Amino acid sequence: MLENENIALHQKLDGYRADPAIANLESYIAQRDTFAQQLQTAYDQLSATLEQMDQTEAAYQQALENQSEDNEFSDYRTNNEVAPLNETISKASRNVQLAQEKLNRLEQLAENPVLYALLDGVVTALNCQVGDTISNGKPLCILGELQDITLTVPVSAADIGSVSPGQKVDIYMDAYAEQKFTGTVTERFLVANDNGDYPVTISIELGEQMLLPGMKAYVTIILKEKIDVLTLSNKAITLENGQQYVLVQDETGELVRKQVVTGFSDGRISEILDGLTENEVVFVQE
Repeated sequence: MLENENIALHQKLDGYRADPAIANLESYIAQRDTFAQQLQTAYDQLSATLEQMDQTEAAYQQALENQSEDNEFSDYRTNNEVAPLNETISKASRNVQLAQEKLNRLEQLAENPVLYALLDGVVTALNCQVGDTISNGKPLCILGELQDITLTVPVSAADIGSVSPGQKVDIYMDAYAEQKFTGTVTERFLVANDNGDYPVTISIELGEQMLLPGMKAYVTIILKEKIDVLTLSNKAITLENGQQYVLVQDETGELVRKQVVTGFSDGRISEILDGLTENEVVFVQE
């Protein structure tokens, strides 16, 4: 009976050890002990340095009693001996302070292993999972503001000279295929990335839709703009033997092919220079 209870107790202890929270706590305690040992070592070094300084000061006092001449040389020699010791003491004191701060942080974390953000925001990236080992320099998570969304796009070397801050941008998202967003170029970097492209930062004017980090976007930076022109979707225009045609519904409801002349285009919509008039009904072939 006693043996069964002992086995059950060991199984229960093994279950506690398997808990990630217990494992993390044991890791914090181990780190705390390590920093405590480092702190003790720093204290020992400081004590040894202070003792060495006391010995140097005693020797200096003895030298003052015995000296009869060449006082200037004696002071110079003594100062050169004391200066490095003062620097060593200052360095040891800083090491003690840093070790004490690390020890205090680890003790606080061991008592309450919960991290709190100092600012409000939305978690846009989570870089760790339960059980991961944390390394210095790697953030656990990234916080951001969803009301201030920017987009960075690569621009080729052939086109970067035409891009400048303040230019308007049309943006389309896979998540909202039928909606066009607008933005403004805010910054361009004149140092190429590993692919030979130049990063351009664009601020997005938010509408009612929520944009989230990681959404795929298509961007058209507007280099030239025309106002009050007749436009048509490129989906309605077909090309045949170098000529452009559209299907238009006539007065009887029949579809009639008409030749058109296009002008400026942004890749999605083209300017109609000739062949159509406003309010005509154009058929789009899917």
